Amino acid sequence: MSLVMSLEERTTEERATEEQAIEERATAPSETFDVYDAETLFALWETSPEAVRRILPLPLQSAKRPLALAMVSTHPRTSFGPVYREAALALRAEVHGREGFYFLAMPVTDNMALVYGRESLGYPKKTADIFFQRDGRKVGGWVQRHDVRYFAVQAQLAGGADVPDVETALDEMFNSAADANVMIAYSLKYFLAPTLDGFDYPPRLVREEIEYRPRVIDRGWATVALRPSEYDPWSEVEVVRMLGAVYIKGANAVRKSQVVTEIDPGPFALYGQLRVDLR
Repeated sequence: MSLVMSLEERTTEERATEEQAIEERATAPSETFDVYDAETLFALWETSPEAVRRILPLPLQSAKRPLALAMVSTHPRTSFGPVYREAALALRAEVHGREGFYFLAMPVTDNMALVYGRESLGYPKKTADIFFQRDGRKVGGWVQRHDVRYFAVQAQLAGGADVPDVETALDEMFNSAADANVMIAYSLKYFLAPTLDGFDYPPRLVREEIEYRPRVIDRGWATVALRPSEYDPWSEVEVVRMLGAVYIKGANAVRKSQVVTEIDPGPFALYGQLRVDLR
């Protein structure tokens, strides 16, 4: 995993050049969904292989190890308009020999962000109350829907790279190239039919490339709390072994998406309810 210098380590000229480039990208037409000055806290843990097998829909398969990722982030400036907060829960998965993260939940605080992410890319977005805060070396946040705070994370950043479990997980999270770190993400794109007894078209497995260009990156230790909710699946991804936390500040973008395959609608019907709240 290549390390990225912190803001304090860069010269004034380097920071000015970078900020100008970010401003130019922010005001230019873009085919990607870009976020600027984002702050993101990732929590990483090993869950049970049984949970992964139960949750993953075909054709996704279990990855080499049962790695779970949760995040809370704030997006103060975007290329597509809204300012919002976002969270996500994902499992490491493999399809056609390529590993990435399958997103099974992605709450947001803005309806426009929900529509863009869900209708275009297939992300399982719902609106929620989301809190995010950094205070020195402490970073934390939570997600709440229907009066249930089903996810909370607290992290203590170490100010360096001496967090071995996190370093190993970083190698699985990102493909590094130049000053960018790319996460492979899988989502499921589908529309329920007007009759609610099927789909408008066969569900599609979509693969995205999410590019992170951090100005600041730090690691540390984390604790998470997962509370059961009848509307959201987070507590099903139990914590078997906590690995730690990664904090990133900088620009990111969904830069490339493609349909990997279509899925048999029959077996997929149960997963097709993840976007709605059923009692």
